[in-house]
Amino acid sequence: MKTFVNILTGLVISLTIISCNNSSETKKDTDTKNTSSNQVEIVVNALYTKNDKLDLFYLKSGDKDMKGDQVISELVVGQPVLQEITFKLPKNIKPVKLLLALSKNKSQGSISIKNIKIINGDQSEEFDINGGSLQDYLAIFDGKTLQFDESNYDYKLSEDAGNYNPMFISTPQLEAEMKKIFSKKPEQK
Repeated sequence: MKTFVNILTGLVISLTIISCNNSSETKKDTDTKNTSSNQVEIVVNALYTKNDKLDLFYLKSGDKDMKGDQVISELVVGQPVLQEITFKLPKNIKPVKLLLALSKNKSQGSISIKNIKIINGDQSEEFDINGGSLQDYLAIFDGKTLQFDESNYDYKLSEDAGNYNPMFISTPQLEAEMKKIFSKKPEQK
């Protein structure tokens, strides 16, 4: 009987120690998430049937032109389903203008975009652009290599005289929305 009580006591003490260690690990995870919350994310929910590469160029406040080091690239594995492509901007960067190069693969043919989200990590606030209003916020940069197909609600990608640069650029309407969400002060907790 005494042995059973000793084993039970040892088991309770062990579980208590393990439980305390797990609590501190959870707190560390939470602290890490809060540290990286000052990072803006641009999430594109789209259908790419072939492997491809997307580039997101951004202009910071005070800059006159987009620079070569202000680009984030993401590779996409072609799939017959929608997928989220997430661009994480460097910490503390709040873009004032965006240019999204949609494809490097000249055989892509077409893509469908369901929505694009701009997430402000400071407040976990986001601005969602659904496919139907996409052109209100992102203008087609070159109408010869990127065209909207109203019958299928997708975008046709094509080469024009050796040029292949299907891109969107932010409109003044999107730039005003980004200014709103990035200028809000974090809520006090």
